[in-house]
Amino acid sequence: MPRRSTSSGWYPVTQHGHDAIIVEFDRRDCRACPSQKQCTTASHGFRTLTLRPREIHEAVTTARTEQDTGTWRDKYALRAGIEGTVNQALDVAGIRRTRYRGLPKIRPQHAFSAAALNIVRLDAYWTDRPLGRNRSSHLERLAYRLTARTRIEQQSPCSPQSPVGIKSSRARLFLRSDRGGGGV
Repeated sequence: MPRRSTSSGWYPVTQHGHDAIIVEFDRRDCRACPSQKQCTTASHGFRTLTLRPREIHEAVTTARTEQDTGTWRDKYALRAGIEGTVNQALDVAGIRRTRYRGLPKIRPQHAFSAAALNIVRLDAYWTDRPLGRNRSSHLERLAYRLTARTRIEQQSPCSPQSPVGIKSSRARLFLRSDRGGGGV
């Protein structure tokens, strides 16, 4: 809010289909204020605030306060685990779209998808691999490729394509995919 300035008007509006209240401050107060650049970046040069109606504001504040409790976090951890399972089912088995129409044909597809998901999870458990995918940016993958090539060239100048001496399995994977070879 502008320093020691009171608002010039409160206006109830509907924004994007929701009720809101816009609070405006006087242009003269904002132009003369030394902290205008920290207060607003609006092109019109004066500060406005958009507030929710009181009932909605109080409900949001109450919900945010509740989210700081351990009980809520425990409940959400359970939900996050379930959402992770559903997301994995979408990724592994593609259950968002069915191949068939009608419940009698869809039920076996979902049962086989659940079995496939269980097999993937058992494999991850038995081989001590985490289920999560490690995502990396294009820049990070490029850095791995360049690092791997530099190591190869330093260790074996006669065979720059040989992955001997590279300890990082991720670097070997990226080198193979860069050469057109199959990755893991």
